[in-house]
Amino acid sequence: MSKDELITQIVDLELKDFISTNDEKNKSICQNHPENFILSRLAQWYIFDEEILSSYLQDIQQAHYQGRNIVRDKYAYIMALTNPIICHYLAEPSPHKKILSQQLTAMVIAYYQNLKAGGKTDYILKRPLYQHEETDQMISVESYLLGEYYTYSEETLIRILNYFNLCQKEKLNPIQKLLDLLMIEDYI
Repeated sequence: MSKDELITQIVDLELKDFISTNDEKNKSICQNHPENFILSRLAQWYIFDEEILSSYLQDIQQAHYQGRNIVRDKYAYIMALTNPIICHYLAEPSPHKKILSQQLTAMVIAYYQNLKAGGKTDYILKRPLYQHEETDQMISVESYLLGEYYTYSEETLIRILNYFNLCQKEKLNPIQKLLDLLMIEDYI
């Protein structure tokens, strides 16, 4: 399967999960604009190779086979990080998955910090980077990424970690590539 086909399948499955996810009362405001979700997820997955994409596609398919909604689980993990009492039904990530997720999160935050330190003002985030900077209205990049990574398999996390390590070795910033894609309307 080609990279574009993998990305299309992933985003289609994620979109179905996203649209069917409800908070405690009703749908989120952002669900009224699925085009923003689609563009964001297309850009996110476009930075990765077919090996990572295939692995994550298997993660989603496995979640669906088990009757889980991977997007709902992501937001539930995020909520559990900010208010542990709320999401008691979630499976606790394995110690290894937690370590991998923390390593990846630290790397992504470092990529954002490198952009800021390099004067890339186009990339200034509205979202705080760290959990200790969160407000009632805005969760951090750290909480968001941990919640997302906890839904991935350890195999997918290892593949992404290997890719990020390669990027560091080659002095590349995959987050700059992601943000560049988000600023281009027709990147695929």
